[in-house]
Amino acid sequence: MSDNPFKRAISAQKGLSPQQPPNPVPTSEPSPHQSTDPDIEGEKPRKYPHRISFDMEPGQYKQLKRAAFESDRPMNEILREAVSKWLSEQVNT
Repeated sequence: MSDNPFKRAISAQKGLSPQQPPNPVPTSEPSPHQSTDPDIEGEKPRKYPHRISFDMEPGQYKQLKRAAFESDRPMNEILREAVSKWLSEQVNT
């Protein structure tokens, strides 16, 4: 190993000799190469497997947030309902 004083200090703090390599710390997070497929991992599939992100005007966002609060419903639920209504109107036209 090199005579780098920083590496020696770090090794000393970890209780390692400068020649001894550190042991890798196991993590519970999957590596980027591991599959995140729910069927493979044994997890149940999500109810809404697709996510959308879009921008809203501040006034419209405030109205949606207030409506969600007053109706005690999540904003996502209100938006899903609005999209369903709009799509059904498009198909029936």
